[in-house]
Amino acid sequence: MKSTQLMRFESLYKHSQYMGAATILRGFLGLSDDVSMPLSLSHGVDCGQYRNALDVETIEPLHWSYNQDIHDTASRVKPSVMAPHPWAIVAQQREASPGRGVLLVGPPPSPENDETLYKLIARESLSDWTVLVKARGEFQGSMRYWNARGLRTITARGADGSFYERLYTILSGYRTVVGCSFSSALLFAAAIGKEVVLLRDYRWEIYEASNFLSEVWLESPRARKIVRVFADGTDQEKSDASRDLLGFGMLGQREQIGRVLRASVEELERPFHCHADNPVPYKVREVLTVMLKKQGFLRYSSSELLALLKRKQVCVLQMNDIDAWLNGRSESNCRVMPVAFRKGVTQPGWAPNGYGPEAA
Repeated sequence: MKSTQLMRFESLYKHSQYMGAATILRGFLGLSDDVSMPLSLSHGVDCGQYRNALDVETIEPLHWSYNQDIHDTASRVKPSVMAPHPWAIVAQQREASPGRGVLLVGPPPSPENDETLYKLIARESLSDWTVLVKARGEFQGSMRYWNARGLRTITARGADGSFYERLYTILSGYRTVVGCSFSSALLFAAAIGKEVVLLRDYRWEIYEASNFLSEVWLESPRARKIVRVFADGTDQEKSDASRDLLGFGMLGQREQIGRVLRASVEELERPFHCHADNPVPYKVREVLTVMLKKQGFLRYSSSELLALLKRKQVCVLQMNDIDAWLNGRSESNCRVMPVAFRKGVTQPGWAPNGYGPEAA
């Protein structure tokens, strides 16, 4: 297919647009805005923590892989194109400040998650600490919580087209970045030379998809290896591991990547990924997707749709993910409790019993 043929579907290629990734790649490759980017890309960094390549089963017909491990795994599902992670491209264009002070990457905002974390760090000298608050739910309550205890707060806000630029500015401004979970922000920080520290004894709560344990591979050798580096390695080892993972080594291969992308697009026989287990003819699903702008017709098999309806999609996850990655799953570091889905309440990515609009 020609890139011009795919532009009519561009509004449906949401994964490449997320956090401005498509715009970043176009700039890196010197492409104009009328060149389609039909690429899925992991939300968060794919460290091998899932049984499949992270977010590979979306409707985009190609996958954006930023290292060889992802490429090999994704290629079992659909064609893969190797290119640096958007973070690597942004970092190449900026120069990190030495920074000062400590940035604590906060948990999913809720009074319980924040209070548990505050008790864990209260023995530290917190005068130069800032908390990076995730913009989920009524996150302003979390900012008020930390401010009331003498800590500054900051947020990268939503995942719009300027997200990576904002996050780079934030992370660049600090000397040390502390994580209470193995957040992608820690990998981003290490990749630009920041000291990164893990808090190993913290357990948090979050709403997750109820198939969490069947999708996440807590015994993954790749994920365990990278978490081990961050737990026990030197600053240089953490930086090297992050840069390898994010594809910094491909930054000098712009022309080659452009050629591969063009060839991969031309080899496409259809504009969307065809889910192998969906019994409905592909062309019917394509027409319905385009007419109704509903990705589910292409993304899920009929059995998956039925399972989603039966299980109501969500659970409460209590987790110390750093301990689980390092030592394997146990009752003390990972518990899953199914709950009914309530739109705007039991929302995956939000914390149970989160802040209300008037939270103090």
